[in-house]
Amino acid sequence: MNKLQFFLSLLFISLIIACVPSKETEQSLSKKGAYDPDKQPIKQAEFLSCGSSFDMQMHLIAFAEDMERKKVMYNSEVFSDCSGMFIRLLQSLEKECDQYDFLDPKKARSSRDIAKWYYDQGNFLMIKDARKIGHLIQAGAVLFFGRSGKEYDHLNIDLLTSSQGIEHVGTVTEVVKDGAGNVVSYEMFHGRSTGKIAQRTSYHELRPKRKELPPFGNWNQQLVGIAYVITPKK
Repeated sequence: MNKLQFFLSLLFISLIIACVPSKETEQSLSKKGAYDPDKQPIKQAEFLSCGSSFDMQMHLIAFAEDMERKKVMYNSEVFSDCSGMFIRLLQSLEKECDQYDFLDPKKARSSRDIAKWYYDQGNFLMIKDARKIGHLIQAGAVLFFGRSGKEYDHLNIDLLTSSQGIEHVGTVTEVVKDGAGNVVSYEMFHGRSTGKIAQRTSYHELRPKRKELPPFGNWNQQLVGIAYVITPKK
């Protein structure tokens, strides 16, 4: 093998290596089946950064406090159910983060429509085992829950976006961690249910006091999906 042939061989090998995606360059949020924490790395920072001077958590808390002061009752006005309150939150972010993609509420109004929109953007994960995804829960995480009392074992986007799937959505504003830095509970802002105002709740625990309740659930609603409030443009 002469020097030219040797050089071309090295160049060919380097090109092959360069075309193999590393874990760091994999799609941040997979659209294939339920999330496997051992196989699918997540880079939440890509979905929660809106500029160096913008504090996502402070914005979420300020928005929640404003809604709580107004005491907006569930379904008492336009955009006052769970998905409607979430759309209001998105609209407040859109004013600050115009470099990101936001859903059109005329096309994605229900919690299931919202989940499908995030899924189509590559910013949605189905949750197989909520006990393993505490590291994904942080301020700015959008959490989707199934029907009250229903257990989900085999998840797919068609099921979750059907009438038997997602029933509720809310946004994490704060988390509580144990001494080892693991998330053990979180606070979530959401339009709650009939007769209640939109507000933050903090009963969402990794190990609920009532053993029949699902981990990190919304009372008896299983956590089945997670997204992040802002979505990078494709």
